[in-house]
Amino acid sequence: MAIGMSLKGDKIISRNKFNNALVLGGTGMLAEASAYIAGISSIISLGARNPEPLAGQLDAVPLVLDWTDHEATLRLLQNGSKYDLIVSWVHREGLWLNAHLENLLVQRGRFIGVSGSGGAGVRQNVKLPSRSATGILRQKVILGWINEANGRRWLSHSQISAGVIRAVQNSQLVTSIVGVVK
Repeated sequence: MAIGMSLKGDKIISRNKFNNALVLGGTGMLAEASAYIAGISSIISLGARNPEPLAGQLDAVPLVLDWTDHEATLRLLQNGSKYDLIVSWVHREGLWLNAHLENLLVQRGRFIGVSGSGGAGVRQNVKLPSRSATGILRQKVILGWINEANGRRWLSHSQISAGVIRAVQNSQLVTSIVGVVK
């Protein structure tokens, strides 16, 4: 029986929150968040340069993607799948992809974009509407740093994943800042 399922009488009851989730860039620092999403999704696909090791552990669909090869990446993602959750944390050279991802969502799906404090218009104070014309919910997770007595440090993998998990758990959280960004 799959994770997130229970048996009640003869019926299998799904406790999954998402039918089909896609996580881009979720095999490194977001591995804990990917594992969480896998636990609450019927199907999860992991898109990254080397998704196979984590995909194997999570029983996920691996999507080997190269952000610099636009045509091949789009062809692989436009495979007919529709997602109700997409989490995207891609490098600067992959930011072009975010504009295409909403087309892969079901109506009223959720898109969570993850960025560092220097990206996603944080310093320029860019504001996107939280809902698109098709009802897609847009959320942002902005990653900063932690101030300490000796200066500041970057967020740990667990802190980054916790911020993304918080956004997944709370659809009312349109913008989430993890750490300090100013």
